[in-house]
Amino acid sequence: MRTRRPTPPRWCSRQARPHRPPSPLPSTQRDTAPR
Repeated sequence: MRTRRPTPPRWCSRQARPHRPPSPLPSTQRDTAPR
């Protein structure tokens, strides 16, 4: 997927690997998080 998209690896990695626990913040805030 990351190869097909020119997006950065860390951004794609976060979306493709949501191994982190469900944060108390909304999914929208988690995606926009600086980390």
